Amino acid sequence: MAGKAKKKTDIEINALIQAEKERLNQIYINLPEKKYKTALKLIDNVAFMSVTLDKLMEEITNSDFVVKTKNASQEFLKESPALTSYNKMYSNFLKGIQQLNSLLPSDDFPPPIPDKKKKPEDSFEKFIQKRKNRK
Repeated sequence: MAGKAKKKTDIEINALIQAEKERLNQIYINLPEKKYKTALKLIDNVAFMSVTLDKLMEEITNSDFVVKTKNASQEFLKESPALTSYNKMYSNFLKGIQQLNSLLPSDDFPPPIPDKKKKPEDSFEKFIQKRKNRK
């Protein structure tokens, strides 16, 4: 096992969570009041997950990805509990970010600019393109 990193205190972790909440609040502060009230709880959870993910990442980096486990007379390797927790929490973190972003007005995310130089790839697109060119 690799060397252990210095463990953060609860006060340091709470300060990191608070700093992340403030950062996220700055992004979503201009939402309409009802949406902002909805966003507040999401912001709390996403901030917590963000800091926890960083903490889990440190733990994973400083330890093995797999651990030996003994169950009665059997011994086997399994994924590190920290890695399992990280993977599950990361999925939930992404969902939280997506939910927060869905509260933002759509004009904050302009549609992608189509590439006019790109050639149509299938026959249906070619057909539509020909019809447009006739008009």
